Amino acid sequence: MVTLARTAFQHHRGAAPAPSDLPPLAPSGRATDLAHLAGAGRGKSVVHVVLESTGARYLQPWGATGLDPMPRLSELARGAVLFDRAYAVHPESIKGMMAYLCAQAPAMDTDADHYAKLGGAALPALLARHGYHTALFHSGRFAYLGMRHLVDDRGFGTLADAAVVGGPYERSFGVDDRSTVDRALAWIDGHHDRPFYLVYMPIGGHHPYQAPGVGKRPFGESSDFDAYRSDLFQSDEALGALIDGLRARGLADDVVWVVHGDHGEAFQQHDGNVAHSLHVYEENLHVPLLVRIPKALEAPVHALQTASLLDVPRTIAAVLGLPADPRWDGGSLLEGTPRVARAFVDHVSRELAVIDGPWKAIVDLDRAKVRLFRLDLDPGELHDLAKDDPGRAGRYRAHVEAWAARERARVLGAR
Repeated sequence: MVTLARTAFQHHRGAAPAPSDLPPLAPSGRATDLAHLAGAGRGKSVVHVVLESTGARYLQPWGATGLDPMPRLSELARGAVLFDRAYAVHPESIKGMMAYLCAQAPAMDTDADHYAKLGGAALPALLARHGYHTALFHSGRFAYLGMRHLVDDRGFGTLADAAVVGGPYERSFGVDDRSTVDRALAWIDGHHDRPFYLVYMPIGGHHPYQAPGVGKRPFGESSDFDAYRSDLFQSDEALGALIDGLRARGLADDVVWVVHGDHGEAFQQHDGNVAHSLHVYEENLHVPLLVRIPKALEAPVHALQTASLLDVPRTIAAVLGLPADPRWDGGSLLEGTPRVARAFVDHVSRELAVIDGPWKAIVDLDRAKVRLFRLDLDPGELHDLAKDDPGRAGRYRAHVEAWAARERARVLGAR
């Protein structure tokens, strides 16, 4: 009862005074210098693919074995920079959009409508000011959980969700991804007189793992995990149609690809951890992230830096040779600078996380407890080292709690 009361109070209270500076951390991870790719995509279009509920651990370019659930994505990865340690800021699709569209973290205990006034620094708005056509095509519905507050007034010249896309296959959550790809290609046909920025958001992979459509389902559906991977395969076929459609239009060498998951997906790797929005374990947060620049790389490059989806807008701007919006958080992942990633969840449990090279701390706010893991030695996050290294655990806790307070004050202060 005490926990429930505290959680309700946190959600409805106003913003507390926030620290202007976070307790400093000296990042302990490594980084790959990619500065030679700055400006390599100058004048080119961008296709920004946000894969629904797609965890890095399930994909071959990020170490999975066996039958490939996304072979067309693996094909795209062969000429790309792959960020092996990329993380969502929030393991939920809607508020998480603030990170990769606006380079601003969402905040704990806030609702989607809090973000309606925070769109001025959006990546599509910056690209539109530089002459890009801009569009977002989503197989789901903008009405879902207040998504409209995140996509309206962000600089998109075209916004199309399931209600606009239509198509022969439909469920309550949306329409088949292939229909969305067909609409996106039709839009490209009328908008490639100058560079374009196209965001494509499929829904294949979202629970209950019954994506609309009639694509192949090679993993079957005998378990949730099998049905999930069949969903990913079906979504990958639609991604392949987008790749092939651009190639058929002679645009293959004119498009920079940026592909990442919006968050991961859990299948009881930790007790009670299912779907995506319950915890901040690796299965919830660790996502694939790749950047493919035409003719820039002959083989994949596995970048070592810890990456946050907050870094995506500055990285895209750097690849295109454009100045970043000074209001953006995050950094360009082309810089060979070690970084940390921070995340939170507030759906049922209230947890914070900071990832610093091989180290990860999880702060359980409801239990006032911090846990510390060494991911290179313990990727399953099974052995808590907080008692062995209390100083490190305390530094991470102070840092990420100050970060969460700052972001909450910023979001609520914009209302």
